[in-house]
Amino acid sequence: MSRQQQIALISQKLPESDSFNETSLPSEQNVRVPGDDSDPQEPDLTIALNRIEWVSAFETLAQAFEEEKGVQVKIVVISGYEDYTSTLESFAASNEFPDLLLVNGPEEAASWSHRLTDLSNEPWASKTEIGLLDEKQQVIGFPIDLAAKGLIYNKTLLDQAGIDPAMITNRPAWEAALQAVEKKKKQLGILAPISLALHDGGQFSWSTNKTFLNIYLSSGLAYENTQLIDLLLSGQVEMPRLEHFADFLDLLFRYSDQELLLHGSYQEQLRTFSQGQAVFTVGSSDLDPSLQAAGVTFECGFLPFGAYPLDTNGIFAESTGWLVLDRSGHNSDLAKDFLASLANQEIYQDILAQDANVLPAFQKNSQVLDQPLLRDLLGWKQGGRIYGMHQDQLTPDYGAAFWGPLFEQLAVKEITSRQFAEQAAKAIAEQAVIQQVS
Repeated sequence: MSRQQQIALISQKLPESDSFNETSLPSEQNVRVPGDDSDPQEPDLTIALNRIEWVSAFETLAQAFEEEKGVQVKIVVISGYEDYTSTLESFAASNEFPDLLLVNGPEEAASWSHRLTDLSNEPWASKTEIGLLDEKQQVIGFPIDLAAKGLIYNKTLLDQAGIDPAMITNRPAWEAALQAVEKKKKQLGILAPISLALHDGGQFSWSTNKTFLNIYLSSGLAYENTQLIDLLLSGQVEMPRLEHFADFLDLLFRYSDQELLLHGSYQEQLRTFSQGQAVFTVGSSDLDPSLQAAGVTFECGFLPFGAYPLDTNGIFAESTGWLVLDRSGHNSDLAKDFLASLANQEIYQDILAQDANVLPAFQKNSQVLDQPLLRDLLGWKQGGRIYGMHQDQLTPDYGAAFWGPLFEQLAVKEITSRQFAEQAAKAIAEQAVIQQVS
């Protein structure tokens, strides 16, 4: 059976005329659904995922593992969150649950917590800080990738401004760098030092501003340190640190193009940066394809959010997908072997890097990374300079509706950075009381 035929794709929406066991997919693709016994050859290992952009990589990984172990691997690809959950429930009901399952975060994993294996004693688990943890702090998920979010710089423009990016690691250094760039705006041909938009599609850009929150929650702390978010959720803050955070936000806002900051979109933010009209922007390590498509030729990389008087020489990064193991499956040892191959064998890591365009969590070889931001991220990782991202541990009560007004008032100068910190601390304490009462 060909690899093409082993890919099972369940569409998010089927045509009304089709039954559950039939789709309008090309005839050469074999679509497998719960209860379908058309495949006479049972696979030795089944892996389910809902990341369409990773299908090609996992297909090649399966081929490599088949050749290594002499087994058959089936990749089950399910598109759409609702279909993913309901289809997996159907698999479980028919005793066909996959051996390995891709989850995109702790909430997805929690749906299957009663089925998941504790992987804490696997050799790879002690070699990474980004494994997925359950409520008992047991490792239940193997991290596929490492993705960064933070401040991105144009090295060509920084060089022209006479600034060494390696020196921008604290609050005084950031202010000095931004002042120097501001004075050379005309010489550099830029609109402003920073390209940043607080809104996208007319709405407050919660994605970008969640990244900012990690400046307070985790910058400069050990990856697994959740002390500050634990305090926040209990209604408490570390006031000096919160004040430094607010002051640094104010600094970034002041040196941003004001029209773009208050009225622009995220696409305009990226366009401004890619056209060399700003030295800095805020983004993630998956921007490489967009920057390349825009014709960017300048070297770029990440910089620390150096919000504090002392150096914080690291960047924010996290995994975006984990493989979890069904403990009731009959192929647990083989599934663990697959994870070990992903962790230890360079050929598997290179497949992920090249076919999925990600930085694999255990990647060691920089030669296969042809995307500048991913290469730069690998350098930060190898230097042990990675800070955690805890924003997704915030409850909905601390979402965009909570933080948005404060960010916007600071940006339009309706409040000072000190007032931002004071109002945030007061609102956090009040929210904790409300939660206790309810």
